[in-house]
Amino acid sequence: MENNQEGYAKMAEFVDALIAQKYPGDAPENHADLREKLIESLGEHIDAATDQLLTTEQAAELAQLLANQDEANYAKTYFDYFTNHGIDFQQKVQDAMIEFGQQFLGANYE
Repeated sequence: MENNQEGYAKMAEFVDALIAQKYPGDAPENHADLREKLIESLGEHIDAATDQLLTTEQAAELAQLLANQDEANYAKTYFDYFTNHGIDFQQKVQDAMIEFGQQFLGANYE
């Protein structure tokens, strides 16, 4: 995810697919409030999953690096930090999204 707007768009697309799967045939407008709540919850779920990837020291170091970044470089610095520490951030995000989807749908879909 390159930036907040792109990240939001990807989460929204994922949530839209979940809603369509859980409520086939329903108009998307019927679930507008649920959609927004799910996007927010998905973001929190991803944050919780990725917060566990760094030690306390690494998290502090990353926060210090990010404090000095402008918006254009923030995401690159963030993702590069994980890559440079041998962490597959994208895989962790994908795993968190799958887990979230399974919980929402109430069944294991793989």
